[in-house]
Amino acid sequence: MSFNSIPAALIARYRSGAFFPDALTLYPNEAFNTATKPKPAVTVAWASVFVIPATSAQLSIRDSDEMAGVFQIDLNYPVNTGAGAAQAKADAIRAHFKRGTVLSGVEVGTVSCINLGPVDGWFRVAVSINYRSFVAT
Repeated sequence: MSFNSIPAALIARYRSGAFFPDALTLYPNEAFNTATKPKPAVTVAWASVFVIPATSAQLSIRDSDEMAGVFQIDLNYPVNTGAGAAQAKADAIRAHFKRGTVLSGVEVGTVSCINLGPVDGWFRVAVSINYRSFVAT
């Protein structure tokens, strides 16, 4: 396991669920633009994905360091359409990232879903997936 392979494992798991097409998902270090990834219409739901290291490398008794963090998926739905579709999608993602699952060396921890309400003109639900992995020293 390497530091760079942690996001790859988490994103691969997200993609395997087919929750949103890549055209409607912002991955780390991406932005909507007119050339390659146009911004969705205000009537179309979309997601953004973040890999957030929550702690620095922790020394362990192994020949590796523990890396922990949060894989966050923000679900953005049109405002004034109700929370049902966003919450159902959050539940599907939560079930797809079952606690204890190991993804290419990345262990899934607790998963939480939070209604953030209107944010930047969208109704947002955040799905936070705690993870940890061990990176060889």
